[in-house]
Amino acid sequence: MSQPSSNRQGVEIHLSVLASGSGGNCTYINFSKSTTIQNSSSFLIDLGIGPRTLHQRCRSLGIFPQTIRFIVLTHTHSDHWNERSFSFLLQNKIIFYCHRDHSEELSSMSDRFRQLMKANLIRHYSNDEDFSPTPGLIVRAKHVPHDRSPTFAFQMQFSANPRTSSSSQGVQGVHLGYATDLGNFPDSLIDFFRNLDLLLLEFNHDIQMLRNSNRPDFLINRILSGEGHLSNHQACEFLKKIIEKSDERKLRYLFQLHLSRDCNLPEIAHKEATNVLNNLMMQTDIFTAHQNIPTPLLFLENLSTSHSTHSSS
Repeated sequence: MSQPSSNRQGVEIHLSVLASGSGGNCTYINFSKSTTIQNSSSFLIDLGIGPRTLHQRCRSLGIFPQTIRFIVLTHTHSDHWNERSFSFLLQNKIIFYCHRDHSEELSSMSDRFRQLMKANLIRHYSNDEDFSPTPGLIVRAKHVPHDRSPTFAFQMQFSANPRTSSSSQGVQGVHLGYATDLGNFPDSLIDFFRNLDLLLLEFNHDIQMLRNSNRPDFLINRILSGEGHLSNHQACEFLKKIIEKSDERKLRYLFQLHLSRDCNLPEIAHKEATNVLNNLMMQTDIFTAHQNIPTPLLFLENLSTSHSTHSSS
């Protein structure tokens, strides 16, 4: 996808990580091209929480879940989708984007997913190809190494121009990257995340805490494998390489995702990322996501050319 330049066309984004961790993952994004609600689109990345939790987290931020228009799924581990929430999608006619392999797997074990299929609410994306769930938003999925294949990271380009495509040159807008549940980061993924405004990235575990934990050896080895989860150290190396490879050092926001409750601490993950960013002389705000508390609703307006504000209800 092309790299966005400064935004002069009134793109606005509200973002909150509603839940992050092995107990369920869900990120809320609202995208609008003006201040009128008619031009606003709300969606979720993953839906690993139940409908009651979704409503509670949304209400705490002043969000109405009924305004959600579509879901984008990363992979089929059970902390990224929820059987009961499929009923919520069906009731509200919410589109569900996933890979065709996800669709085949979910249809084999979920009656409610099959109901979504019958209602024509399932859409498929492909690896390394653009899709546009709503005008002004271009998404590209990228396969990442994880032990539930296929698993995807996402690059999202928000623009006031509904005709924008990944091949456009000089695109104005906001550029977001999302990657969780991956065991390592190939060079192609570093290139995929060049020149971001926002990055949501897994910081799963502290290696020493994991090795000293009471977890069985097979689980420790799985997490540490090249198809497991990123450690704080790996995530920081990935972050450093992304910034160094970027033409513009404009990363404004980093969200730390999927922290282990037993083998990581928010203050450790935050400190390691802060050290890397300080060494690179970056002025990047860090948000560490939690399992049971949503991050404050972040409001971004004209990100590339003006200030942004943070707010939560």
